[in-house]
Amino acid sequence: MLVVTGPPRSGTSLVCNLLQQIGCDFGDEELLIAGNQWNELGYFENTEVVSLNHRLIIGSWLDAEPWTVSVWPEGRFERLRRLMVLLVGRATMTSQNILRRSKKLAAEMEAIQHKYAGCTLKDPRFCFTLPAWGRSVDRVLYCIRNPREVAHSMAKQSGFAPAIGFYAWHRWQRWFWRHSHPYPVHFVDYNRLVSEEGFEEEFRRLLAFAQVPFDEGRAQEIRKRIVRSDLHHNRSSEKPLPFIIQGAYDELLGRHRRATPAETPRRAAAQ
Repeated sequence: MLVVTGPPRSGTSLVCNLLQQIGCDFGDEELLIAGNQWNELGYFENTEVVSLNHRLIIGSWLDAEPWTVSVWPEGRFERLRRLMVLLVGRATMTSQNILRRSKKLAAEMEAIQHKYAGCTLKDPRFCFTLPAWGRSVDRVLYCIRNPREVAHSMAKQSGFAPAIGFYAWHRWQRWFWRHSHPYPVHFVDYNRLVSEEGFEEEFRRLLAFAQVPFDEGRAQEIRKRIVRSDLHHNRSSEKPLPFIIQGAYDELLGRHRRATPAETPRRAAAQ
């Protein structure tokens, strides 16, 4: 399986839209979560995978179905209920619990691995659950986006303070990098991907991940059609990031610089 992940609101949906354009298979389109005002062009998240990852993280005590119908609900009460569930679930989450649950869900996971062998699967929850998926993962694409943009995008979507978004961004990326990964980890910088000057280099990174040759004419045609400036909201400002956030972001950008499109590392060391 090819995996696309990163903290929520990090541009993973746009990245998957581009990957689909260059030939990546996301499986049965009827199982992909539909787009809405937050992602008009679709989420590219498979409901079977989302459900499994949700249960790996939180357990089976809570129905995973609401998370496979809509990524974030409209009603404030339901948003608050989900936030409390996530906070409780994540507060008690450990790597050991995830691996223990993976043993109970082994038959379902094996079926998913067989069904989607060779497919591209996107879910931010992979930041937490990748170790449980083991060697069924061939390559991972990690999406980087300015944390301020992520925090404010989360705030608009959820209705809660940006501070919660900063906390979530830091927690999700830290969980991903607390493990070493026995497969190639590729990187794409969303902020450069949506810019005119950075698009080609970042697009080449997507091609390296998908193992597709570069075609300049095709690349520019896809860019004009898919990378729409009107969908790039919550642009970052020059205001400094919180100290701990800035440090983690600088580390990610350093990883991105060191992993050129032609030299993606075979193994990403844990932070």
